[in-house]
Amino acid sequence: MVEHSCIYALIISDKTILVEAYHPKFDDQNVKKLAYQGYLKFQKTATIEGNKLAYIDQGFQFNFRYVKGITYICVAQEGFGKSMGFVFLRDVINSFQQHYSTILFPVSAASAIPFDPRSFVDYPPVLIEKLRAFSGDDLEDASLKKTEDVKTQLEDCKNIMLDNLTRVIDQSEELHIIAERSEDLTLTSQAFRFRSKRLTNTLWYQEIKCKLFMILVILIILGIFILVICQACTDSIFS
Repeated sequence: MVEHSCIYALIISDKTILVEAYHPKFDDQNVKKLAYQGYLKFQKTATIEGNKLAYIDQGFQFNFRYVKGITYICVAQEGFGKSMGFVFLRDVINSFQQHYSTILFPVSAASAIPFDPRSFVDYPPVLIEKLRAFSGDDLEDASLKKTEDVKTQLEDCKNIMLDNLTRVIDQSEELHIIAERSEDLTLTSQAFRFRSKRLTNTLWYQEIKCKLFMILVILIILGIFILVICQACTDSIFS
């Protein structure tokens, strides 16, 4: 339960308690006595529809609201805020009237107040959830869960790191061998690239030589062919 929480709620009519509920993390029974005493004082003026009252007493904040013959009471820790107390009561009033509209607003006048508390036995759990909601318990629980999740993740991470470190230490010799093999492989790769480059250059030079030789042969043959034609032409002219 966070600080400045809503700790007790009471629904009462004609001095008869219809519904009451404590916050699950609060067990000061004196609050009920103080709330009932406040109700007796408030009842003297609670004849006007919608009449309300709020005050601080003994470190607790008390909010009262009178609607259709029923007084709704909220007790919170001092600092909760009087306006928040009335917001809580408004939420309770709307919820309570929706749950028990047929009982609270009977068609027949014979069914009107006083109300029977046994008709509202299923409402305390709803009231407890509202107390928890207005006390920020959901946020507190979520924060605690998130903290636990982070702790779990950190513990898992630490275990993984320790496990990896142990493996590195155990396999240091294998890592040394792997490093040596990697170095040998690098040297072999460099030698292979060097030989490949030399072979490529050698083949290129040989190809150039072959092409030059073929060109030379073609030129020689072409020269001989031209000389033969020229000689034939000369012999033809003189004859």
